[in-house]
Amino acid sequence: MLIDMNQCVPFNADGDLQFWDFGGQFIFYATHTLFHSKTSVYLVVFDLTKPLSAIVEDTEFPNESVRKSIQQYAEYWMRSIHSYVGSDDGLQPPVILVGTHKDLLEGDDNMRQKFADDYFDNIRKLFEDTPIINHIQAKDFAVDCTNPSDSSIVELRKEIIRLGANLEEKKIPARWLPLEKELLAMKHRKIIMYSEVEVINAQTDIPLTDKEHIKVFLLYQHAKGNLFYFDEEPLSAYIALDTQYVIDAFKCIITSERFCKKDPTCRRLWKTLTQEAKLEMQLLERVWSTDEKNNFLKHKDVLLMLMQRHYIISEALSYDDKTEETKGLGYYVVPCFLRLYRANEPVKELLSGRQQTLLKFVMSFTISPLVQIVYYRVIAALVGKWEIVSINSPEQEKQVLLYENLGVFKLDRYHVGIIEHHQGFIDLSVQKLCKSGINAAIVDLFRRFVVSNVMNEFKKHRQASKKQRSPFEICFKCNEKSHCFGGSQQTVSLEELQESTVEPCPDMIKGHEISTRQAISEWFQDHLNIRLKNDYVLGEEQLIKLCNTVGKNWQILGIKLGLSNVQIEQIELDNQTTGLRIFKMLLKWTAQRQKEATFNTLIQAMKSATEVSVDWDKVKNIGEEIESKNSTGL
Repeated sequence: MLIDMNQCVPFNADGDLQFWDFGGQFIFYATHTLFHSKTSVYLVVFDLTKPLSAIVEDTEFPNESVRKSIQQYAEYWMRSIHSYVGSDDGLQPPVILVGTHKDLLEGDDNMRQKFADDYFDNIRKLFEDTPIINHIQAKDFAVDCTNPSDSSIVELRKEIIRLGANLEEKKIPARWLPLEKELLAMKHRKIIMYSEVEVINAQTDIPLTDKEHIKVFLLYQHAKGNLFYFDEEPLSAYIALDTQYVIDAFKCIITSERFCKKDPTCRRLWKTLTQEAKLEMQLLERVWSTDEKNNFLKHKDVLLMLMQRHYIISEALSYDDKTEETKGLGYYVVPCFLRLYRANEPVKELLSGRQQTLLKFVMSFTISPLVQIVYYRVIAALVGKWEIVSINSPEQEKQVLLYENLGVFKLDRYHVGIIEHHQGFIDLSVQKLCKSGINAAIVDLFRRFVVSNVMNEFKKHRQASKKQRSPFEICFKCNEKSHCFGGSQQTVSLEELQESTVEPCPDMIKGHEISTRQAISEWFQDHLNIRLKNDYVLGEEQLIKLCNTVGKNWQILGIKLGLSNVQIEQIELDNQTTGLRIFKMLLKWTAQRQKEATFNTLIQAMKSATEVSVDWDKVKNIGEEIESKNSTGL
């Protein structure tokens, strides 16, 4: 697949170019729908006559798009390839850099080639020291599109065929062809139910034998880009026969500026979308209702699910980190409307000189292709919990401090929380708006909320579920003022900080050091302080949640709670899984102690059983949930 800033140009099986014009910059918006397979060869194409800083205009809608430079597009495309279909090490899929308009460059052939080499080298520099650079192939090509016999085009075709030959080939059963033909003839219906496919299959001359074969067939067609099918509820009930229909549904929204500015009911909503990346249902329904030809409203729910599944939009959720339950807020965050944070943005001016956490809390991810996806979902959850900070620019226009790679949220009247996304990292920091000290409880709450959301999102992805360990390592950056807004370049791990009382700055800058105990206590409230003001007798609902906070050496906790060795051995013999054993152990304790089996008593036993593995963040969340329900009488 070839990715152009203005066109998407796949090569067919014979190595010939086939062109589909997606309307210029909209390629940027539709990016996720174009990535289907790790076994594709991707070509990223640049106009060599335009510098990387040049702004790409949508020729179809020149005044109705997010203005981004060629460099920003290149970064976005490469991140998207790596995130959605890339291997962790970046070795698959292969990406070839192609430069067009070689004939318009100045000088002789040698000078033109030298210019192209420098151009491609500047692109590679954008991804230095990241796995993304491993996608980019050593051979790149500057071509003259006006000359069909240009030797570079011939060599490019050979390279594509060579790389394609090394990719995995799949043979498909001949009995798939009748069903494929029938679905192709029904493409005009756009979206159909899975149950209809079963009926159509039964009516073919050679039907597929069972539901599993039909699913395999649909997943293969999805991988080829012929349709959209996801074998996960609730989307598994639907098949989008026309992939362009989903693209057009989103395009209808983001290219509707002229209509929205003239419609008084949409004008405010459009401004909110462009400034805050917030898509409200009223705007979506109003815009889709004007497109009578496509009838998007007929398939509204399915289209929204598909756009979320492709991570084009993220639903804004109210997330309760205590119960781990989410509730939709009725609007969506649209990442493509978030502009990239640059050093000259007003965030730095707002926060410079204010008191901040001694360290930045850093999540260093081992599953880097998923980080961008998870970050957008966490941003949507943060939008649902805290207000986005906004300021007035010198022109007195409202500046919402939410960017593609950074967000600033008002945690309370005196504190703001900052979340940043870098390649493979998510950083957190908190700043105080007044001179008094930072409230560590607010910092701890911010960390727990974000970490809880991150863990919750990783559970949804198959890649993450295969790995039992945490998807990230906890690290810290020095946040001393001499590092300016970004903090130190290097990080120090939590384990290293815990081993000493004083740690040098990871960047080895003279003049300051890290008081480790004070720095860690800002982000991790001492679990010894966990205690309910009004104690609470635990029931089965609370025990189910609390048993998930206990791990290795749980038997010692049972002894601390007063159970005998014989009782614990019997629980182990009668139950197969660790989680069930811990629950039965807690249940036995409450049966024996009855009114004395309270939250505070259990916490005291956990604290004394130092050999037992305990997730204190979860314990604290459960305690806060119990306290909240008690105070409201629920």
